Amino acid sequence: MSDLEQRVLDLPGVRDASLSSGAVMRRIGSKTSVALAGQRIEKQSFLNTTMNDVSTTYFDTLGIPIIAGRVFSAAEQQRSSLTSANASALIPAVINEAFARRIFPNENPLGKVFGQAAPGTVASPKYTVVGIAADSSIVLFEKICCPSSTPL
Repeated sequence: MSDLEQRVLDLPGVRDASLSSGAVMRRIGSKTSVALAGQRIEKQSFLNTTMNDVSTTYFDTLGIPIIAGRVFSAAEQQRSSLTSANASALIPAVINEAFARRIFPNENPLGKVFGQAAPGTVASPKYTVVGIAADSSIVLFEKICCPSSTPL
């Protein structure tokens, strides 16, 4: 847990706290296209996916159930802050159900590797799926259909 999270938790009346790189219900994050590692992203199949870096308590704080797999561990969170030192290490990611249906149709996505890429390029291995979160109106207020992944 970060110092900021702890300071917020210490405030009177606060029950839970977590960090996120994007504002809740704003669909702000890194807009990118994703594909299985090694797959070429064609312009017509560009998928505008929101990626949001979050703390380990994010899903609990927002009441978003993990329907398969798990959330990030504290050790993974600590290691992810060192990712730039070890660029080859895969980053654990929790994806939502819509992402799983779109990127991994008829497959169990747990343990699968995906990456980001621009149209016309090949996705490099960057993330490994460790969990699947339920689709949630907290992530996207107006619809519950859009793919989302939450790398640590």
